[in-house]
Amino acid sequence: MSNHSEVQLKFLADSMLGKLARWLRMAGFDADYRKGSDFSAFLRIAREEKRIVLTRDTKFLKIYSPPEFFFIEDDAVEKQFRAVATKFRLTVNVDKLCRCLYCNIPVEAVSRENVYGKVPDYIYDNILHFTKCPACSRIYWEGSHVTKLRKRLLNAFSKCNI
Repeated sequence: MSNHSEVQLKFLADSMLGKLARWLRMAGFDADYRKGSDFSAFLRIAREEKRIVLTRDTKFLKIYSPPEFFFIEDDAVEKQFRAVATKFRLTVNVDKLCRCLYCNIPVEAVSRENVYGKVPDYIYDNILHFTKCPACSRIYWEGSHVTKLRKRLLNAFSKCNI
């Protein structure tokens, strides 16, 4: 397999890997996630969008032959993330959230005035910078939840064998 470190990778996670997809998004990677068992549609998306399939489904691998895939063995999201980061030699950047954790769309900066009434008053009064998903309109800010997730992600990444 080629060295992927110079190319922006795109992943497609199966229905068993929703948390992993969110972790990859938090780390700045394009990680689509699809629920359901329509393997042929899943494979079509992977091929059309040139995505690496991340799966835990052994049935899928027996029936189909994805162009590029990685079988995830572990149940724990930290170990799943470590396995993907090691396999594809990922460079993780968690300085700022750049993708919607739900839609996988790049988020855009939005002014404080535009989030007034859409976030809790305490957040509005204490946070200066916000981003927003142009697809689902979710609003993001750097709060304690982001700090905790970032620490977990960096801890998992620090244990990679890259």
